[in-house]
Amino acid sequence: MIKVLFIKTTFIVYCILISQNLNAINNINLTMEQAVNMAYKHKPSLKAKKFTIQASKHSEKSALSGYFPQITINQSNKYATGIKGLQSSFGIQTNQLIYSFAGPLEKYKIAKKGTAITKHDEETHKDLVKFEVETSFLQSWLLQKKNEFIKTLNIASKEKFNKSKHQNDLNLLGKNDWLNEIAIHAQNLSTVHIYTDELDNAQNKLEFLIGKSFDKDIKKITLVWDKKKEITLKNLNYYYNLSLKNRKELKGKQKEIEQQEEYKKFHIKNYLPSVSISGQSSRRGEFLSNTKGNACNSISLQFNWNILDGGASYHESNKANANRLKALMEKNHYSQQIKYEVEKAYNDLSSCLKQLAAKDIKLTQAKNEFDLAKLKFKIGDISKTDFDQTKNNWETEDFDWTTLKVAASIKERQLIYACGYPKILI
Repeated sequence: MIKVLFIKTTFIVYCILISQNLNAINNINLTMEQAVNMAYKHKPSLKAKKFTIQASKHSEKSALSGYFPQITINQSNKYATGIKGLQSSFGIQTNQLIYSFAGPLEKYKIAKKGTAITKHDEETHKDLVKFEVETSFLQSWLLQKKNEFIKTLNIASKEKFNKSKHQNDLNLLGKNDWLNEIAIHAQNLSTVHIYTDELDNAQNKLEFLIGKSFDKDIKKITLVWDKKKEITLKNLNYYYNLSLKNRKELKGKQKEIEQQEEYKKFHIKNYLPSVSISGQSSRRGEFLSNTKGNACNSISLQFNWNILDGGASYHESNKANANRLKALMEKNHYSQQIKYEVEKAYNDLSSCLKQLAAKDIKLTQAKNEFDLAKLKFKIGDISKTDFDQTKNNWETEDFDWTTLKVAASIKERQLIYACGYPKILI
């Protein structure tokens, strides 16, 4: 008997564990931070930025290769009239740059600035991806909560319709009343279907922004977000200073200015000399001949000085200076644009928080009325209809407060994005 009981207990525990595992497969809880990390991992546009950085780093190595020995092997065969037989030649030539004012080191500095620009471009895109995912996440979370409210509406609508249908079957409703109930029920069903489609579209948008579709085995994705988290606001100058320190567009433009300065120096230095050493070893003789042939070995020290190039380097230097001034003006434009974005996000959030503060008072009032209605209904002081009406008022106020809180949170994310997602907490 004990053995049979033990087997049954073990089987029940096993079934519970299997059920929990199936639920884990079919359902997933997703936080905002997890969604952003998924986007960082799967977003194709971010992967493209990483390949751009890799290409830029190879440009750095390519620039430095000029200081390594250059070895060339050549083999040629020729036939000319007046010369006996087919002549062949074989040679090895080496070149080693010793120093150049406009050489590999200067090209490396330019390429390194280019890599810094691509890195800031990647960081700028990461900020945009993060903001888009956070905004879409909050909108989807609200629709999930709204969908729960709509499901409650759907259940209540079906119950009311079934009750009216039963009354109509018993000829207790007039024709006009019955048609009115049908119209209300159809409108409620339409509302349910509209919100269901909105939720599907919101989730599809979130999947697109993340860069990866959720597994088809997952039946339900529950977005997790704490709506009670308080939103605080400091003075405007605080956020403006944060934006100037953290916006990657400004950092990228600064690197572009520095790169054009390096280009300007590089073209000016083209008028300065360079020194290199070269060696050559060659052999000439008749093709397919056993004779030793003529061998020649040489080594030379070369001194090159670009005295006149038609003004090409001069014009390239002026071109780089013009590009530097252009980048400087663009940086100033970004500064003004960022200031506007910060001010707008700040004012929008400030306005939303003021509305939220007023809604807090209204929600507290509705909650107190609901608590009072529960006591009155319990002692029979009010009817079920009055109680349901008070409950519905409180639920409506709570949902309106939640909607406004999500709107304020999106405005908060907008302000943080405008500040360049600083590492310190706002």
